[in-house]
Amino acid sequence: MTLRPSVGLDRAVVSSVLAAALILSLSSTTFADKKKIELPAPPAPISDADREAMQMRVYNVESAELFEAIQAVLKFDGWTVTEKDDTTHQIHAESLKTQSGVGPDKDWILNANQKTQPKLLTKPERRYWRLKAWTRWLEMSASVEPRKDSSTRIRVSIIKTGLPPSSTRTKASVAPFSVNVNEVRNRDDRIGVPFDDAAVYQQFFEKLDRRLALEIGDPPK
Repeated sequence: MTLRPSVGLDRAVVSSVLAAALILSLSSTTFADKKKIELPAPPAPISDADREAMQMRVYNVESAELFEAIQAVLKFDGWTVTEKDDTTHQIHAESLKTQSGVGPDKDWILNANQKTQPKLLTKPERRYWRLKAWTRWLEMSASVEPRKDSSTRIRVSIIKTGLPPSSTRTKASVAPFSVNVNEVRNRDDRIGVPFDDAAVYQQFFEKLDRRLALEIGDPPK
């Protein structure tokens, strides 16, 4: 008696082989795609002309009135004025301090995928990333200058500031995933980079416009 192979069995074997080949193909493609993922790069710096246009405005008000309006906006938004000169109409203020995993020069990393972010950091930076060991805040400086045509010009500059973790740690900060904030507050190795976010400047000037409109009803020139 001669045994003949089952046609149904052959088809099942062929289907299984094809399915396995398809899975291997998809797996290799996915792996290749992962290897081809492009990591984000730091943003290109803006030009001095673009930064000046972003930071400056001209108003048809007296210098003293504009200076008072600036102080009112800063106070309303929670800024702390650290220096002020009522004669030269210059002011410096700081925002509230927060904790972050990166310094101000690495904020662009936060725009990357969460799984990709650690790959953009050095080994020591990854530890600070987990601990959120950076103390971060914003610093704003504003100067008001009268012009010959009786208008007043204001220039605002915002700096992203960061204080890195101390290299010497106290016992209180050795525990995993914790950091003693006090150890970084009195050090003078802060890092500052320009905060070139046009939307933030625009929001500040819009608030200043509204404040001036309430006080004297005069829009920007």
